[in-house]
Amino acid sequence: MQWVSDPARTNDELFTVEILLEGVRAIKWPCNRVDNSFAGRRERARERKLNPAHRPALHPDELRELIGRRDTIKLFSGAYGEDRPLRNLEALSFFPAIDSLSVQSSDVTDFTPLSSLKAVKYLSIAEYGDLYGYHPICLAECGDMPVLERLHLALRHPWPDLRAISAWKTLLDMRLNTNVLALEGMEPFPAARVVHLKNWPSERVALRNLQALPLMPATRELTIETAASLEGIERYPSVVNLEIAGPFRDLTPLASMNKITGLTLCGERFLDLRPLTRMASLREIKFVREWPLDVSSLADCPQLRRVEFERCAMMRTEVAALNAGLLPEALDFVAETPRPLAPLKFYRVKTDATQFFADRDRRLHAEREAFYDGDAVFRKAEERVFCDAMQAKFDRLLGCGWGLFQTPFVKVKRYQDTPRLVELVEIVRQFSARSRFPQHVTLVVEPHGDMSEEMKEIRARHEQANEPDRDYLIKYLEVDSVLEENAEERRHREERYEVLRREHLLRLRGEEAVELAYLAKDAPMPDETEPEREEPLSPGGDEGEGGVAIAPPPPPPPSGESNLSDNLMFYLEIHEDAVTCPSHWADRAQYTLGVPLERWTQADANQLLDGET
Repeated sequence: MQWVSDPARTNDELFTVEILLEGVRAIKWPCNRVDNSFAGRRERARERKLNPAHRPALHPDELRELIGRRDTIKLFSGAYGEDRPLRNLEALSFFPAIDSLSVQSSDVTDFTPLSSLKAVKYLSIAEYGDLYGYHPICLAECGDMPVLERLHLALRHPWPDLRAISAWKTLLDMRLNTNVLALEGMEPFPAARVVHLKNWPSERVALRNLQALPLMPATRELTIETAASLEGIERYPSVVNLEIAGPFRDLTPLASMNKITGLTLCGERFLDLRPLTRMASLREIKFVREWPLDVSSLADCPQLRRVEFERCAMMRTEVAALNAGLLPEALDFVAETPRPLAPLKFYRVKTDATQFFADRDRRLHAEREAFYDGDAVFRKAEERVFCDAMQAKFDRLLGCGWGLFQTPFVKVKRYQDTPRLVELVEIVRQFSARSRFPQHVTLVVEPHGDMSEEMKEIRARHEQANEPDRDYLIKYLEVDSVLEENAEERRHREERYEVLRREHLLRLRGEEAVELAYLAKDAPMPDETEPEREEPLSPGGDEGEGGVAIAPPPPPPPSGESNLSDNLMFYLEIHEDAVTCPSHWADRAQYTLGVPLERWTQADANQLLDGET
């Protein structure tokens, strides 16, 4: 409290405290100082963005609550592109428990306050704001980061000092959008399993080859953008998923990569695909290019299951014919022996049962991850096969137009489909019993729900399937698309210019210029003859705890009436051996399903555990 109450604190120092408050207000917050709705948060962000002299209103009661939680706050995320940029991180040093830290729209030049945070497992530094950032940052200022596992960087300056990454021995996942040339000559990344290296936003000079990049002995998923040659790819024999872009012509270096199962090639210069036929484990390949290719040689790939071709519609027929002759990928996910299905039972569950299924799902997830061992393409193929099969089966039962089965989180909204829910559940269970790993589906039932989004997506899929062969960018040149894009760009440019104008006024007049407080809201200057009313510094008039004028409490939310869909909605968790519904929605589910929902007991848990063994 003493630090934040010091009058010497700058606007940028206090803004970080304000962002901390924005993050914790959603979690059982006892104070009612601001409108915490999405619209309210968005409007505050816009006002902060348009006011370079913004000085946060920090209320003493909120600050006391924030300080009381200093040892339990684990997340800091801010501020995003529609907000004022972050420039000072000193306040974060008072919150040692932070383990997920995102510095978005960064204009930070000094990262030394992060060196005291020893619990950080995820770190993101992103210079997304095009008016800010562009600093030659040095990651060594962040300290030793003893438990850091995931790192995301989006840096505009072409030559940041990234050498500290090699010293962060626990780093498993790196996604770097920066000048990839800045990584050449660095020490190895010893533990990293996922590495994405992309040039962003404008540093497009390609790597000469891959010989000078750091070694990555444990990496399973590797993305590189861009490289002029594939020479040196053999330095990464552990890679199973590779995405690489650039003007390379010769694919021969890939022939020795015997562990790669998923390959994405982005480039226009290569023509000869025969080296790919010597890749012993290649299951999927995606081409991202406008020039067509002769893909007939890919039929000789021993393990190939799937070929995709983006940005070249004229290849559609050839790719479809090739895929028809490849090995079916669905066979990779079939159990050697189908598991027997117990009689279908529906349970109404409370916290104990929810925890039981959550623990079991974690065990199954660990088994699944151990099997795939970092092969994200293979893992994604399992979900795609399952969802495609379920979409086809649901379509046959309910007819096209019921909805979409894109993920294991599915919604049924037509009232006419609700009498067939038990059949849908059985479809999922039977497919799961024949699969290598049990499947888990969340089925949300909203009778009479709004299907506008689903119908829009269904129409889009139909249009895409019947789209004529043409340049992939033509659709963005249609009149409606151009008008929509121009309107958005105009709004962005007008707002950008307004920010520049106000930043300029701030530099000319200084923070003490009272007119800036009104300029931020486009309000007229007050009449100098009218005396100004002073607000108290705290609810009790106590001026010893810092802060500024107290804002009035937000208006109460509008009292909306619930619709029929809300009154009938419930959801089911479909497991292979049981179907559960939260107890507070169980009566609705029982009414709609027409079957009794049994109360969950420890005997049921023991029975399911016995069935697993």
